[in-house]
Amino acid sequence: MKAKIICVYDNGAKVNTSFIGAHGLSMLIDVDGQKTLFDTGMRGRYLLHNLSFMKVKPDDIDRVVISHNHRSNVGGLKSLIEARDGTLDVYVNGYFEGIKGFLGRSVGQEVESKMNLIHMDGDISLSDHLDVIGPFGDVQEFFPILRSRNGPVILSSCYHCGVDAPLDAVKERYGRQAYSMVGGVHLPKAKQKTVDPVSEAISAHGVSELHINHCATPKGIVYMRTHFGLNNVHDLFVGDSISYDL
Repeated sequence: MKAKIICVYDNGAKVNTSFIGAHGLSMLIDVDGQKTLFDTGMRGRYLLHNLSFMKVKPDDIDRVVISHNHRSNVGGLKSLIEARDGTLDVYVNGYFEGIKGFLGRSVGQEVESKMNLIHMDGDISLSDHLDVIGPFGDVQEFFPILRSRNGPVILSSCYHCGVDAPLDAVKERYGRQAYSMVGGVHLPKAKQKTVDPVSEAISAHGVSELHINHCATPKGIVYMRTHFGLNNVHDLFVGDSISYDL
């Protein structure tokens, strides 16, 4: 059995394709016969465009997990729900108290009626090989965990809380260090001297491979490669996918 993670929304897109790159993050986790969308990017029309070229229909998605309430992570949700015929389970953190506050804009009754908000206040299991851990830090960030044959794979939006607490939680919960990190690592105004401590912390947790995008920024990713080597830090643009044995 295999699981697949597909980048749906990122600042960059694969060249010579019809995918659109724009500021934001969304990844599709295909595992256990279910499709879980992790975050929804900033703009709904780009999210739906990229899903269409991946031949994924909005109603094919079984659930959405929102990492935290920043526009680049939740902005596309309303358009996704409007494009669906059926209802959608949407997992959110404790800051999403109201529908309007959740999306940052007015929401019609039709959209509200199609969205089943599920508030997460701790670790949860979504399927045999997919969990979500959190919350972490001031923004109450949540992280999906794919339980692969080689060890836990942690998906991230930003690591606003830093990398130590989530990676420590993975080791404590699963008895193994994270095998792979997938997604964004917040590296504002990336410089070698600010990226090195983050890279050293990741190394200390024994992570074997990194697929990095979004808020790591192109410059930050280059500096991470300086630490880990060219072959250990992989780009993850819109249209890229990663497969894991279960």
